[in-house]
Amino acid sequence: MCHFITLIAPTDRGDEVAKVLEVYGRVARELSNPNLARVTPQGSAQFLTTHTCDCGTILGRTRPTPLEAASAHEKEVRRLRKKGWSDSKIERSLSDKEAALATSTARKPTDTFELWLNVISGLVSHQKTGHVGLYLHSYSGGLEDEPLEPKVRSAHAGVSIADSLRTLEEDELVFFS
Repeated sequence: MCHFITLIAPTDRGDEVAKVLEVYGRVARELSNPNLARVTPQGSAQFLTTHTCDCGTILGRTRPTPLEAASAHEKEVRRLRKKGWSDSKIERSLSDKEAALATSTARKPTDTFELWLNVISGLVSHQKTGHVGLYLHSYSGGLEDEPLEPKVRSAHAGVSIADSLRTLEEDELVFFS
């Protein structure tokens, strides 16, 4: 299973999409998934944005709020105290878990929010580009025949492109205008 980011843009804007993506070290590799085509505007093209997968992307990551993280930490402390663990044993255990988690997630993201903000802003600001969308999916089969059921959302005028990118969820197609 691999993550892939698909950029949606008008078919006649493929050259422009390729130029903008190239500036940011990306590519515009055409894709044709009929399930994704069902939810895109007429005359849209699908572009993968890398030659490989997008595993490690910053997009679609769920992050607990500081309050949620603190609550989970307190819950774990209470659970271990009920088991009769000492404060020093609890502290060592939680520290070891944090170190293991940091090691397992040490892989740097393959991209940044700023990269996607620049790509989307660059395409949207060009009058001729029209609709631009991003779709994130973890594929377990073929890219062109994977059954997809994307949720479609439009980034509203009152919400910044950056905020819309930060809230993008897996299997969600977000259109920017």
